[in-house]
Amino acid sequence: AVFVDSANAVNILAGLDLAIDAIDSCGPKIELLYRAATEEIPVISCMGAALRTDPNCVRVGPLREVRNCPLARRVRK
Repeated sequence: AVFVDSANAVNILAGLDLAIDAIDSCGPKIELLYRAATEEIPVISCMGAALRTDPNCVRVGPLREVRNCPLARRVRK
């Protein structure tokens, strides 16, 4: 396993046309999203889904529109 940090994020993203983020830790998630934005790499990012079991509640949209998710709130901050 590789953990994303400021030293390796650029290398992890090198050559990608799209990144899919399913990181649960705030620091590495923010680093990956920041570097992807800097490199203009589109990202599909999963936010918190802990204890949510109804697949009908899954929503797709921009990070700025995510509500009721502590992880998304911390990432935006």
